[in-house]
Amino acid sequence: MTNETGNYTFLLVLVGDYDLKVEVQGFKTGVTRGIRVETAAQVRQDFKLDVGAVTGSIEVAANASLINTENATVGAVIENRRIIELPLSGRNMQNLAVLVPGVQYGIRTGRADGSGGFPIPGQGFGVIANGQRETSQVVSLDGVDAKDPRIHIANFVPSIEAIEEFNIQTNAYSAEYRFGSGAQVTITMKSGTNNLRGTFFNFLRNDVLDAENYFHNFELAPGATRTKKNSLRQSQFGFVLSGPVLILKLYDGRNKTFWAVNWEARRTRQGIVQAANFPIDEFRSGNFSRLQRGYTVGARFVNPILIYDPNTGTP
Repeated sequence: MTNETGNYTFLLVLVGDYDLKVEVQGFKTGVTRGIRVETAAQVRQDFKLDVGAVTGSIEVAANASLINTENATVGAVIENRRIIELPLSGRNMQNLAVLVPGVQYGIRTGRADGSGGFPIPGQGFGVIANGQRETSQVVSLDGVDAKDPRIHIANFVPSIEAIEEFNIQTNAYSAEYRFGSGAQVTITMKSGTNNLRGTFFNFLRNDVLDAENYFHNFELAPGATRTKKNSLRQSQFGFVLSGPVLILKLYDGRNKTFWAVNWEARRTRQGIVQAANFPIDEFRSGNFSRLQRGYTVGARFVNPILIYDPNTGTP
């Protein structure tokens, strides 16, 4: 029922697509289909009913609004299609967060190659929004505070397959957001349905399939043996399962109560070969003439370096 001014409100609506129907005696029924409700969104749908029989109806296909007129919040939603289909190094949703204007990787959660992050490499979530550091961000997971209480990063992120979508607000937050002046991150998990659903996954990274680091055998001395490329054996595996709560003949949770489970593990073995430059014996005795001709240290050839007389400027 609408109030005396004709306004209506639905609170705590789940993420999804909805059809809305309005009826009142003496007017044609109004129907709007395909209304999209996103994470942390305020959606407005107005109706204008025409005089006529109740049996008649007017249907309208909802179109996405190009501008939000319900509040002044600045931000964006990363929807499920981008989460599932875009390639992610390390399979961390943080790589998608930087698609939002004004958002950059946080310092503590590190690089975009999937190996940065504290305390679990590759698994943390922390972003800088419009210059506000990740220590000022707020992260909620289905409405529950999911950030570290000290440095405000999320120490883990759900598997990609378990996330429905997430919203990042970067400025002009409304009153329900608090505790931080940085990004307000709201993550919506996939919920169970009346059918048992699941995904099993295993993503493999192996140096056999990788190219050699460009600088690995850089400036190798003539005739020197090339060193093997860096070793890497990394596997991310797990599953996402969901369904209705069914307890024998005692309880049937279909259309009412659901469960969902997400488990993921990572196994990484990595070795890095590095070349170091050190003084040859001639340098230790004060003879630096080899600098002009170049010299070999270990397996690396150091290119010639000219030394100039500071008084005359001649080599």
